[in-house]
Amino acid sequence: MSFIIGVDIGGTYIKTAILNNKGDTISKTQTETGNKKTPSDVIQRTTMSIETIIQNNNIKKKNIIGIGVGCPGQLSSVTGIVESSPNMKNWKKVPLRQTLSGNLSLPVEIFNDANAAAWGEFWLGAGRKTSTFILYTLGTGIGGGIILNRQLYTGIDECAGELGHTTVILDGPKCGCGNHGCIETLASASRLVKIVQDKIKNGVKTTLKKDYTSNTLSAKSIYLAAKKGDPFAKEMLSNTGRYLGIAAASIINTLNPEVIAYGGGLSNAGNLLFSSLRSEAKKRSLAVPFNRVKIVKASLGNDAGFLGAAGLFLDKHRNQ
Repeated sequence: MSFIIGVDIGGTYIKTAILNNKGDTISKTQTETGNKKTPSDVIQRTTMSIETIIQNNNIKKKNIIGIGVGCPGQLSSVTGIVESSPNMKNWKKVPLRQTLSGNLSLPVEIFNDANAAAWGEFWLGAGRKTSTFILYTLGTGIGGGIILNRQLYTGIDECAGELGHTTVILDGPKCGCGNHGCIETLASASRLVKIVQDKIKNGVKTTLKKDYTSNTLSAKSIYLAAKKGDPFAKEMLSNTGRYLGIAAASIINTLNPEVIAYGGGLSNAGNLLFSSLRSEAKKRSLAVPFNRVKIVKASLGNDAGFLGAAGLFLDKHRNQ
């Protein structure tokens, strides 16, 4: 039997899994990324994680097809170089593919982590049996990926799929990218928490005040409060859904996708988020593509990244 290894390098954890070539997960594990986050430290931790899971499962390297790695930042899957990774330290022109391949004596391919997650959902999750699929990931920022005609669309510079940087409000809040009014500044999980914090500071009445006071306020505590009937929390989620719906309408009218899926913890808000999202998207979309598209919660959770990285490795080598 042959195997493929999938890796998802994140800011907090490095997730590693062994899959068979059908996409079934044989074993998975995670290790902390660590505080240093320098290229040498992260690559060392990634190498050790891969070697450990191989040893623990008694798999011979000759039976491993290769390793697919999802990594945050701007990178080239052609050259195998990470040009930059804003949330990592000193990641500039890092030869990630070459270094890992040399360390492990196995073929390695690298991919943007959001693109890998999108492919994972397309291959094994919410986008299965589709040809045109969009994934939004709602976390500290908003990431995503685009599948067109069953192919990952990355653009000429591999920079496509930056769905969090769609402008939805003229002269809105400033984004880390330098623009104003990006959907990331209005509907990410971290931005939702910041908006709620500011409103509690200004005296709004809500059961979330206890979470604010104890410094435990999170996207999860907000949607749990909404599910218990807190009017303010429900309003905040509805507003977030509306912003996401505005962005979704642009995608629906431009790409005519079959499915748009939303991942990340905030997606667990369910209809408290999706009801206003779908309603706003319907108002702003053309009727035919809106009636076609399904707007759903992503289904693979935290496994999407390593599954997609493994799947992209298989797809790339299948086509070579």
